Amino acid sequence: MKNAKTIKWLLILACLLAALFALTLAANAEIVNSLGDVDGDGNITSADARLALRASVKLEKEIVEGTAAFKAADVNKNGIIGSDDARTILRVSVKLETFDENENGGDDHSEDVLGVWCNYNSLVSYQDFYPKITFNGDHSFSFRVNLYAGMSDVKGTYEVKENRIYCTVKERNFSGFAGDTVNEFVFKINDNELIYEGETIGMTETGDAFKKYNGENENDEGNNNEDVLGIWCNYNSLVSYQEFYPKITFNGDYSFLFRVNLYAGMGDVKGTYEIKGNRIYCTVKERSFSGFAGDAVNEFVFKINDNELIYEGETIGMTISGDRFFLI
Repeated sequence: MKNAKTIKWLLILACLLAALFALTLAANAEIVNSLGDVDGDGNITSADARLALRASVKLEKEIVEGTAAFKAADVNKNGIIGSDDARTILRVSVKLETFDENENGGDDHSEDVLGVWCNYNSLVSYQDFYPKITFNGDHSFSFRVNLYAGMSDVKGTYEVKENRIYCTVKERNFSGFAGDTVNEFVFKINDNELIYEGETIGMTETGDAFKKYNGENENDEGNNNEDVLGIWCNYNSLVSYQEFYPKITFNGDYSFLFRVNLYAGMGDVKGTYEIKGNRIYCTVKERSFSGFAGDAVNEFVFKINDNELIYEGETIGMTISGDRFFLI
């Protein structure tokens, strides 16, 4: 009986020692965050992008080389944390990119297709009547088609897969002409041109080649707007959720949409822009708010500074002169 009790206590002691050993191993094990999950909460969100951006300018003292957070933020694995890492994390968080695509280089031509593409049709005498398609940074498109009897518009969304642009029509402003029932069409990306693949729309037929538009009436004075096309975001430290970050979208048709934070909510400023030197000059055409800072601002400027835009203008909501915007 005495031996049985001794064996029982020895077994209990052995179990306790094994549990203690396991806890010691767990405590000493290296903490590993998944790629992009800088805060280690198991999800990739705008909060991770914000941490990476702050770490890139040395504002996060705890995110240093060798830590789990550093390894998670260094998504391009070059040994440093830069604004490009933050941009990639933000794009992944909103499903615009995956880390697999980023690591492998991918075949994503999304940025390559942005802008205005024109079919210099030999049947057309004036550039105003050339068929043109504009691919915007928000994955919308506007297709200006020639119906022989005049010009009309087809609008929708697009998706880039490998060397094809898949376009889905959402609206058109004509009927009774060729293409009035076309709901989908494709462009093949072929070096420096796009080849139309789809049913006839007006005078546009399968095989027609579209090249980047260089018309004289473009308002760029020798500057190229491709570098600024897309959505630019100000990761404001006062904002907790990405949907409230100030963002501006520069489209290929020289229009912009500025989503501003008014503290009491979000508002929109729309207009046109022009690039001169290293500045983007924006002219306001309409706004969706009044009674807030910026409700009388009609013009403002962004300075192009490497991979960021610096706001130069009067205060609009929480956006003040000097605020930095990064491409997402």
